[in-house]
Amino acid sequence: MEGSTLRNKQRLGYFNIVAAIAAAGLSLIGWLVDWAAGGIQQDRTFFRQGPGATNLLYQVRNSSIFSPGSGSLHGAYSVSFRLNSSLRSTQLSFTPDGLRLDADIDVFNPNRFPSALGHIFEVLAHIFGRFFGGGTRTNPYNVGSRKNWECT
Repeated sequence: MEGSTLRNKQRLGYFNIVAAIAAAGLSLIGWLVDWAAGGIQQDRTFFRQGPGATNLLYQVRNSSIFSPGSGSLHGAYSVSFRLNSSLRSTQLSFTPDGLRLDADIDVFNPNRFPSALGHIFEVLAHIFGRFFGGGTRTNPYNVGSRKNWECT
């Protein structure tokens, strides 16, 4: 899928994720959207390390604002870190070699109490949404900041 065919919620999701990564002081220089892995989705973006790209995994591991998270639900992206915030919780899940990234933002952080309770309800809403044929992805309006995607 090319950028020109993205739906608005996919665009907003991408802007939110890139802005959250930049706000955390991390560099995405040389990282490319990994279209083969899923590209830009409403609730997450897949990246791959391009030639000369920064070592993003190293940056995250050495950052005091991220904590190790659970990558168990992210398949091959099993090395996971989560921003130390209760709300708008950025999760960066890498493949073990650090060359691919699954980046998403959850409304609530499951690693912090009482925010973890909100995350449980968020996950249940996705599960029931799938069961009843409704929406199953995090809404980018709920996790984003308008300043990241509105022109001034």
